[in-house]
Amino acid sequence: MAFGTATVTTNRFKTQCADRIASSSGGASSSGGQVIASNPKWAAMGSGATSASRTAASGDTGLSLELYVRVAGAVTLQQSSSGGPTSDTVKNVATITATSSGVIDEFTLNDTSSSGGTWADVSATFATISLNANDSLQMTTLVTFT
Repeated sequence: MAFGTATVTTNRFKTQCADRIASSSGGASSSGGQVIASNPKWAAMGSGATSASRTAASGDTGLSLELYVRVAGAVTLQQSSSGGPTSDTVKNVATITATSSGVIDEFTLNDTSSSGGTWADVSATFATISLNANDSLQMTTLVTFT
């Protein structure tokens, strides 16, 4: 598959949503054999998608190479642009600051602040962006339930 720009919710995220709805407590539970730490609010950036010709897919589990420190985004509910119910969209806005120069082409939204790992809830690939140390990049993720 040729490299392309894409943003998808992963299979794990779909399982997590169903699990949360079915859970009597609505809290952390097990999904795919791993305990869900918290709601997916932790933003991470990485590199490697372009060189691997890898476009984001629902089966993604993480970044090719994670760069920089994960950041918890500000999460709000809002109405989608398609005019759905009042709170059908989850918006996450996270600003990540580069600690060194690097080139990114991947983004994930995760349910843990720990770097690495093998679980991503939202995966995105895009054209490379070059960053210098102390550059900041704000990533906005919208997940709309239709």
